[in-house]
Amino acid sequence: MNHETATQRLMAMCSRKEISEGDVRKKLTQWGVDIGRHEEILTTLRNHNFIDDLRFAQAFANDKAKFNKWGPKKIEHELASHRIPKKIIDSVINSLETDDSTLISLLQKKAATVKAKSNQDLRNKLVRFGLSRGFDLDIVLKAIKQITTE
Repeated sequence: MNHETATQRLMAMCSRKEISEGDVRKKLTQWGVDIGRHEEILTTLRNHNFIDDLRFAQAFANDKAKFNKWGPKKIEHELASHRIPKKIIDSVINSLETDDSTLISLLQKKAATVKAKSNQDLRNKLVRFGLSRGFDLDIVLKAIKQITTE
C-alpha cells in the first residue's frame, strides 16, 4: 500500500475513534508501508489533529475505569502496551478519579458467586480478583475488610 492511501485510511480510522501513535505504527507495518514514510504520515496525522497520545490516553483511561471497572495499575499497563510515553501515563493516572465504592461493589458481586472452602480461601480469591482488576493491594485489603465486617 502506498503512503497516500495509508494516510487516507488512517485519517478515516482516526475520525471514528481515538488511536495511539503506537497503534498507527503497527498498522503501517501491517500494511507494508515503507518505514521511511512512517514519520511523514505520523506528522501529517498530528498536524491535522487526527492523533494525540494525551487525548487517546485520557479517553482510554476514562472508558476503562468507568465501563470496565479497571483499576489504575491495569490501565497503566495497557497504556504502556500502546506505547504511550511514561510522562503521559503518569499524568492521566493521577487525574483519574478512583472511587473505592467501585472496587467494593465488584468484590461484593464476586464474593456472592465464588465457591470458597473457608473464609481465608474466599479472602484469597477476592484479593486475586481485586489485583487482577488493577487495584493496589492495600486498597483491595481495605475493601475486603469493609465487606467482611458488614
